[in-house]
Amino acid sequence: MNGWLAAFALVAATSSCASLRFEGAAALRIDCDVPSAQVFIDDTYVGQAEEWSVDGRLVKPGFHRLEIRQPDRYTHYEELDLTKGDAVRVVAKLRPVLELL
Repeated sequence: MNGWLAAFALVAATSSCASLRFEGAAALRIDCDVPSAQVFIDDTYVGQAEEWSVDGRLVKPGFHRLEIRQPDRYTHYEELDLTKGDAVRVVAKLRPVLELL
């Protein structure tokens, strides 16, 4: 049984976006120039940007507010209206906060 679970986990981890259409979810990928930036969806912390960059993650369809934060950088905000089966890629460039003299 443990071998079957390991095989299932491997298949689930390497599945393509096309197969996500049957999961009832949307795939969200985040490409951010600051890999350690914090990602928030609907005001809930969901990890660092680098964790969302390779294959993305499954997100429940519907309206979501995305926030990507890093100290000393301007926050990236985006509103997403995801539909079942979507594969969405967000590109975020966090600009340095200007210091006034």
